[in-house]
Amino acid sequence: MITRLVFRFVGVVLVTTSAMAQQPVRPFAVTGVVFDSVAKAPLASAVVQIVRVDSTGSPFVSTTTSGITDATGRFRVSGLVRGDFLIGFQHAALAALGLESPVRTFRIDADTTLVVDLAIPSGASVRAQRCPSSAVDDGVIAGLVLDAAQGLPLRGASVTVGWVEVQSVKQQLRTVPQRATSRVADDGTYFVCGVPGDAPLTLLVERADYWAVFGDVTVSRDGLLRRDVSLAQMSTVRSGNVLRGRVQHPDGSSVASGRAVIPALDVEAPVENGAFALTGVPAGTWALEIRAIGYEPQAALVDVIDGAGSVLVTIGRPVQLLEAVNVVGRLGRNAKVLREIAERGRLSRGTQFFAGGPFMATATIPSEVVRLARGFQYDPWREVRARGCSEPDAKNKHMVVYVDEDLIPDGIRAVPGVVPMQDILAIETYPDAASVPVKWRRGDVCAAIAIWTKH
Repeated sequence: MITRLVFRFVGVVLVTTSAMAQQPVRPFAVTGVVFDSVAKAPLASAVVQIVRVDSTGSPFVSTTTSGITDATGRFRVSGLVRGDFLIGFQHAALAALGLESPVRTFRIDADTTLVVDLAIPSGASVRAQRCPSSAVDDGVIAGLVLDAAQGLPLRGASVTVGWVEVQSVKQQLRTVPQRATSRVADDGTYFVCGVPGDAPLTLLVERADYWAVFGDVTVSRDGLLRRDVSLAQMSTVRSGNVLRGRVQHPDGSSVASGRAVIPALDVEAPVENGAFALTGVPAGTWALEIRAIGYEPQAALVDVIDGAGSVLVTIGRPVQLLEAVNVVGRLGRNAKVLREIAERGRLSRGTQFFAGGPFMATATIPSEVVRLARGFQYDPWREVRARGCSEPDAKNKHMVVYVDEDLIPDGIRAVPGVVPMQDILAIETYPDAASVPVKWRRGDVCAAIAIWTKH
């Protein structure tokens, strides 16, 4: 019986026959470490492949005994004969970066054991190869987008990287939101070139019928960040899945108390003596937020695999606390509006966004904020849709949009022409009729969005 083995990294076809199995095993071996130069860490679970290329004997093929490198990236391939060889490896990290397997040559002559180390190229090398037209100080974000339940590529998902630049507008310095978007390819890969390499970035990954992922990311000093994302379907049934974590100060000491929140799922848990456990978290990538008194909220992207996960979060330096003062005066209009929103948030199952928050700061239009609210999503035509308007009994019902109590007949798409993003104080979203506050609830309303401007 003839078995054909095709190795993409050398582009040759190797033939193994029963005669090969009869070759005497020689006491020669190759050991080494596979290193991920992008992640700056050893590469576990890499499949090392060795091909004999000299013409003095039959072709010879071998992999590591276990088929993969261990947790420290180490491998050992034994039972080799004398001759010349090619060695390479396969790993999901190569696919995520759009790279072929790096290949090296070596020769077995007199030594019984050789050391051959392998590595993924550095971030600077990958950036130069994949984004040749980018500036020297530009950054790159790349990775895989997969279905969290099946592990299959999510072709057609979109990845948007956002940041804020300071520009001169009419002789005044203003912060201007910027963005770069990439569509996920058939193999699940994405590549976003031309992002700042020295600025805070936001990463938004979305696809219709899946929970969107939105979080903060930072490109490393060599200009490349690899970030894989697994999206969970909105229909995924939650069970007893648990995400456990630890929250610490920069010095390594535990945070005494706080809250751990996944806003997209509306789940939260207390942080007690540095530890928390969030239940009901489906497998996938999620934006986790840590809130503690005296500190700015700390956000992080976390991965939950097979319904479980763990994460370590380090909160930033404490904010400067001012001494208590007594303020006497009347509440301004903005303060009254915010107080009313807080009260509605306590009584209703909606989502509120406020000026200065991470979502509002990077959005250019209100719909970019609303799509991140609980129960809302974008369809393939970039329309904002609410969960309640898709239910079987929602026929002949519609979503209402208000700006400062004024009904906008043309919906949320018309809001940018009514009020610019920088003038918005807050946005309230209610995804179904049951959650809509009484003041906006009518017989034909299936969802509501309320936008409040600054005064």
